Amino acid sequence: FWHNHQPIYWPEWSANPQPERVQFAQDSINLKSGQVYDSGAAHPENDLTAIFSVADRIDAYQSGPRNSLANVTNGGYAMSYSGSLINNVASLGAVNFTGNDGKSYTSNWWGGNREARNWTTSAGSRKMDLVGFTYHHSLGAVLPKEVFRKELQIFKEAYYKAWNTGSMTNHSKGFFPTEMAFSRHMIDVLADEGY
Repeated sequence: FWHNHQPIYWPEWSANPQPERVQFAQDSINLKSGQVYDSGAAHPENDLTAIFSVADRIDAYQSGPRNSLANVTNGGYAMSYSGSLINNVASLGAVNFTGNDGKSYTSNWWGGNREARNWTTSAGSRKMDLVGFTYHHSLGAVLPKEVFRKELQIFKEAYYKAWNTGSMTNHSKGFFPTEMAFSRHMIDVLADEGY
């Protein structure tokens, strides 16, 4: 199992290019110096340039999973990739954000996962199963059902756009519960949402 996640670091509205959505990673990097509040610190206080510049992360968020499966014949793995990370990486790829060692996010950051999710083993099973997850890495077991359902729905929208599945209903039937937290109260919502 391969797990990828980064949160929305600063939930302030984005000023550019879409003013009525939260800030994704590149937005926060661009807007940080102007987001000084009563504390006197620029927000988010996290150094997103450093966080997203790590070479292993750049690989893991783009072509690393595909590359690890390239020469595997009869095996594979499941991978969760949070919706917030999908949108963060898409924002970095749109501007070819370059890390400290010269590695970059590209406009086709999604290409490796799109390719590998269509590979099959000799027995016909998927080599990479991009399983369902909550958009914000939320603990579904403690969320009200309505909130859990919305987390799944906004995740599925990010999922189908990133992995080019054609529709929000064309997704993995697998689901990874955040931090392995599970409750029987999640079952009907998961079933309703196609997991």
